Amino acid sequence: MVPSQLSYDSSLSACAQNVDSFSSTHSGSIPVRFIAHEGQEEAADVNAVTSWYNPSEIEIITEQVQEVMESSFGTLKPQDIAIMAPYREQVVRLRLALRKVQLSAVTVGTVEDYQGAEARVVIISVVRTQVRFLKQDKDHGVGILHEPRRSNVALTRAKELLIVVGNPVLMWDDNTWKNWLLFCKRNGTYTGLGSPEHSDEFANEYVPSSLENAFHDRQEHRPSLGSGSQNVEQYSDQAMLLAGDEAQEILDNLDF
Repeated sequence: MVPSQLSYDSSLSACAQNVDSFSSTHSGSIPVRFIAHEGQEEAADVNAVTSWYNPSEIEIITEQVQEVMESSFGTLKPQDIAIMAPYREQVVRLRLALRKVQLSAVTVGTVEDYQGAEARVVIISVVRTQVRFLKQDKDHGVGILHEPRRSNVALTRAKELLIVVGNPVLMWDDNTWKNWLLFCKRNGTYTGLGSPEHSDEFANEYVPSSLENAFHDRQEHRPSLGSGSQNVEQYSDQAMLLAGDEAQEILDNLDF
């Protein structure tokens, strides 16, 4: 998967246990989804660099949490879901939105809040959609775009299902997120707004990681699976693409 390929030299391995199918929450065979949108972010306080929030993403994520809960058939608890956002205002507003639908037990925090932690389901809210604010983010060390360490922390926290919500046009100019978009395009897990220009062409040139190749190779040689232990094995394979060694936190030592 992308974090493994870019930051871990394709060395991530499976660690999830008791993996369940979230059959209606993602298309394709890999439990990831990118949901593209074009709703713009707003600032609660123009003088506060962490006061950004995105109403469109709040709405999408609230719906996704409800959908994931419903599709788990009671096997998933709200506290099994973690939502990450790079701005404190988005965190606050997501908590309020979830409280309104009786899902206040879902954990919501900044990416830094989840350093060294994992969750069965992770949803990432990118928030930023306007290029003119990227310099402000960079100057103050906030945001998730063009921040490879922060991006890779976020992308490697999920054990069973990973959902990213963002604007693909802005994300396309960030190498980490560009590769994420191409990964989703190749594996049929890109939904929502149309993809950036030329992304289909680049998707054909994208080189899968060894973990991705191993997963697809096993899927091609395996008969259709139903319920039971075989189904758990299938989703354990899928989790291999998402989760690494829980005890190892090496992102701070990466040389970008």
